[in-house]
This record gives sequence, structure tokens and C-alpha cells, in this order.
Amino acid sequence: VGDQVPISTGSTVTGLNVVSSISRQNTGIILKVLPHVHPNGSIELEIEQEVSNVVNPGGASAQNLTPTISQRRIHSTVGTSSGQTVLLGGLIKEDDERTVAGLPGLNQIKYLGDLLSQKSDSKTRSEIIVFVTTKLVRNAHDAQVVAEEFRERLDSMRRSPSVLDTPAPVARK
Repeated sequence: VGDQVPISTGSTVTGLNVVSSISRQNTGIILKVLPHVHPNGSIELEIEQEVSNVVNPGGASAQNLTPTISQRRIHSTVGTSSGQTVLLGGLIKEDDERTVAGLPGLNQIKYLGDLLSQKSDSKTRSEIIVFVTTKLVRNAHDAQVVAEEFRERLDSMRRSPSVLDTPAPVARK
């Protein structure tokens, strides 16, 4: 889930013309899962999670195709069996921002600066938690059961007022 950001990879000058090469880099929330099924029925998942975004939002424009991209990535290998749910987490980001606006110089003066300036603080926290449930499909019947379960979950999400407001169930042993 995200955007493709244009990035200049080079340019060539031929006479009066400048020819630029541009590639696109995927940014946003990227999840790659590569399952390996072993003969004994155990499943090994290679999982790569990435969260990336353009740090300077005005940077990716027609005039400037060299944006700074912030990137956080986790690569994990997890062993599981069919029907088990794996919890993936760990990509946490916290941003603290303080803004001071006022007359230059006057906002530095004690007490007077407080009256003539405006200060604001904001904190933003984002955390990605992914639940992966493995289902080993050995035949057409297994495939039909998984498809029906998926349809039921989609229907229940459509009927629910807001899926995001409902806390996820926590499995306890």
C-alpha cells in the first residue's frame, strides 16, 4: 500500500537537449511473504516487512527528482504449521515536532516572547502489527474450505460498522 516515487537515475546532454532517465521506487507499506512447505507438513515463512516514505514531500516534483526516502525494513524467517497464526511486529515510528512562530528576535525574549509567539507540540506514533495465519491446502476440498472461510470473514467485515475500531482478539495459552 503506497506510492511510486519518481527518481532521477541520470541525464545525458546531446546538443541542446537534456535526456533524463527516471525510475520509480515503491514506497509505503510493503509486505513480502515467501512460504516453504516441507514434506512433513511444516511451513517456513520468509517474511520481509518494509515501511518507507518521502521525507521531504515537496522533493519529488518535476523540478527535483531526488527525494529523500526514509526506509525501515525487517526480514524474518518463521517456522509454523497449518492453522497457526504468527504475529509480526516491531516496525514502530515516533515523531515529535515542535513549531515556534513569532516575530524574529522578539520571540526569544523571556515572557515577552511567550506573549508574541505561538508554540505547538505534536507527537505521532505508528506501529505495524501483522497477523499471518497459514493454511496448508492439499486438495480441492481444503481449497474450498479456505475460500468459504475467507468469504465469511469478508461478509462479516462488510456488516461491521468499523473494523478498525474493534480490537483484534488476543490468543492466550
